[in-house]
Amino acid sequence: MGKLRSMGKTSDLYVEVPAGQFLFREGDSGAEMYIIESGSIAILRAVRGSEPLAVLEPGDFLGEMAILEDQPRFASAQARADSRLLRIERAAFAELLRQNVEIAVRIMRKLALRQRRAELRVGELQQELKQLRAGSPAPPVPVAPAAAPVQAVPVAPAAAPVQAALPVAASVAAAPVLAVVPEPIAAPPPVVASRVVADIAAAAPAPVIPVVSPPAAPAMPPAAAGLALVHAASGQRFVLEPGRAEFLVGRVDPVTGITPEINLGPLDTARSLSRRHAKLLRQGALLFLREEVGTANGTFLNGQRLATGAAVPVKPGDSLRFGTIEIVLAAL
Repeated sequence: MGKLRSMGKTSDLYVEVPAGQFLFREGDSGAEMYIIESGSIAILRAVRGSEPLAVLEPGDFLGEMAILEDQPRFASAQARADSRLLRIERAAFAELLRQNVEIAVRIMRKLALRQRRAELRVGELQQELKQLRAGSPAPPVPVAPAAAPVQAVPVAPAAAPVQAALPVAASVAAAPVLAVVPEPIAAPPPVVASRVVADIAAAAPAPVIPVVSPPAAPAMPPAAAGLALVHAASGQRFVLEPGRAEFLVGRVDPVTGITPEINLGPLDTARSLSRRHAKLLRQGALLFLREEVGTANGTFLNGQRLATGAAVPVKPGDSLRFGTIEIVLAAL
């Protein structure tokens, strides 16, 4: 593993990994986990070659199994882009969980997801094994040898004279028995309906086939550029920076030092907001809202609670609620 460079005033906590460099390799000993602040990390295993098991993004964590099990690294971690990660040593892990319940919840969900995927994979392998067994050829059945080979009977040409009946009968009796293969019989012509039935069918009106118009395409949200989140109670505005692909909504995390792009912490008098509460995602001209894993008090769009991890489109005029904080998406 290449040398990791530290940076900033928290140089003992953060590491930088240039694109293409390994954070750690499969089989290495490890006593720390990492939380991705920026960049992306690919998880690789030797048995899979260059195909990654997963690609982790900002907010994801890795290396926790080395802390929980005190075992060598299960896989390698390689930076796909220049990445900055928070390093958490084993000695500080328990204190981190006590101070940040969201991280504990996310670790449990990640472990549950791994177990569910493993169970699904085992079921698929068992089904494939059953299909292989069902499709295997049956053992060969022994066949008794034929009593005598079938001999060809010479056929006299058409112009040859007809032989006497008695010699022919005698020769037939002495010849071996031949298998007679019947010629295929042509299929009978299709039955034609009677003239009366045909006339009635011709006189009947043709059935009317209803024409169903395709459903109208749902209205798409307008362009995501030139938007802001407006807190109605205070009038505070949070402008969505043009050109940025995603915006984390939440509050400052004192443990990791991460400040979200939309910091609603000063407005959260009821302390209902999670540190990594939700994300606004810009995809081309569209804007989507997604609740992050570990959010405790819910994310709402026009009064409807969102399912965790599900990205839903939003447009100007929509009412968003993060915990107890009411926000309106407005066009600039």
